[in-house]
Amino acid sequence: KMEEKQVYLLGRTIDLNPSAGIFVTLNPAGKNYGGRSKLPENLKQLFRPVAMTVPDTGLICEIELYSEGFSEAKVVGKKLVEVFNLSRDLLSSQQHYDWGLRALKTILRTAGSLKSIERRQELAAAAEEAEATGEGGETAKQIKLREKTPAEVLTTESEIVIRSLRVNTLSKLTFDDSKIFNGIVTDVFPGIATSDVEHAELTAAIKDCMTKLKLQIIDTQIHKILQLNEAMLQRMGVVLVGPSGAGKSTLLKVLRQAYAQMKQPIPQHVMNPKAMPRHQLLGFMDMDTREWNDGVLTAAARKVMLEPLTTRSWILCDGDIDPEWVESLNSVLDDNRLLTMPNGERIQFGDNVNFMFETHSLAFASPATVSRMSVIYLSEEDVDPHSTVKSWLSTLPEEQSKLIGGWIEEYFYRAVEKLVHTKKLVLDTTRMGLVMSGLSHLGMATNKSEFCLGLIRGLGSYLSKESRIAYATEVFKLCGEAIPDARRPLDCYWDPERNCFDNYYYTMKLESSIEALQSNQMVPTIDVQRNVDIMRP
Repeated sequence: KMEEKQVYLLGRTIDLNPSAGIFVTLNPAGKNYGGRSKLPENLKQLFRPVAMTVPDTGLICEIELYSEGFSEAKVVGKKLVEVFNLSRDLLSSQQHYDWGLRALKTILRTAGSLKSIERRQELAAAAEEAEATGEGGETAKQIKLREKTPAEVLTTESEIVIRSLRVNTLSKLTFDDSKIFNGIVTDVFPGIATSDVEHAELTAAIKDCMTKLKLQIIDTQIHKILQLNEAMLQRMGVVLVGPSGAGKSTLLKVLRQAYAQMKQPIPQHVMNPKAMPRHQLLGFMDMDTREWNDGVLTAAARKVMLEPLTTRSWILCDGDIDPEWVESLNSVLDDNRLLTMPNGERIQFGDNVNFMFETHSLAFASPATVSRMSVIYLSEEDVDPHSTVKSWLSTLPEEQSKLIGGWIEEYFYRAVEKLVHTKKLVLDTTRMGLVMSGLSHLGMATNKSEFCLGLIRGLGSYLSKESRIAYATEVFKLCGEAIPDARRPLDCYWDPERNCFDNYYYTMKLESSIEALQSNQMVPTIDVQRNVDIMRP
């Protein structure tokens, strides 16, 4: 304002360039933007405010599609915006849903890539046809494609946009919303066939890896892995959201092994940002020595930068997403791919680096963070407990697998349903959590009685003592087992020598030597004996 040529700042005289400008972009501080604070009033007065309006998404779509080589960009772009508007209005309100410009731009970018692939395939097919008819050779470079009618062009380009729309949107929708979304696409693009992006080589590698890992080959899970792969190709940041046991870690493990099988190993750096303070994660500067100390994430970023550009690398943040640290990665997750550290140093990432986030919820993530990442949503409906049980049985010896498999079909699923219907669980968990807990005590069962006791110990641990007693009585009745004392169903164990159930007993010893107490400091009460048997592998 004073048009001074120099300014005195922090003990130094600094020359001013009148052609330079300082711009501040910020989202409004509020409940949706955790970790943000308002600009101080005395600082705000020094800047000229510029309010942003909602952009014309229809015009943006049209221009982007024209630039990607679409002939019917005006019609297709209008329908694409209509799908977004209907999805915003008709689908459920979820924290991880984003129907903004960033999500739209990702779809347009994917559509452009698919358009280029289709163009190359048409040229290759025309070249083969020219070779077959003897018109190749010198004229191969001047091959002309068959001219399509406007209706054919519109159909082809609509199919490409639908494919791009599905691969970038279905991955983040809930089970119920995905059905509604498919209906919206069918209504907006009537008579257009819908298909997904295919990766034949990667799909074959995924199936092979799932077989080696003794996992069940399920089409929906393979589709999720392909969606994850496509998301990583389109965005730098990808977040896997879903409850425990939904398969988040398994998807990453299978995809990484599939790439390794295709001779493309992926270095991976794993950390839990929530388990450490911010300065330990992002690094800090010693104020006395002015020495910079790398944090866990910045150290991983430096290692990634040493990898060649042909090697894909993952930085995996496994844990809750907190605005306190994730807001510092906003410039990394957008198109800039730039990590600015507190000491002013900048790290520019290439297209070969992905930041992966694995969490159960995005409840505390701001809209600015969600819009910068591709979301892969995994719900309980996507996981079949029967497939998990089959994979678990495949790890057992063949004879034992057949024996336990029969009891599981007859009793296990009914016992799980009885537990769910009690609605008295002391801990919130998922159905997959119950299944895995129940299976944890069944691996050593050699007869139906031991199997029944394992069910009670594995599943009943989620109940209070009173509810556990009632549940144990129901399970014994379900399996047709008789126990010594029906009033104490929890206080029995299987005696392999006598081949029958027996009760725990405790005889109090009034006299005991010091040596005996030092060698065994645990008093073997009935509860202690039962808990030791439960924890024994």
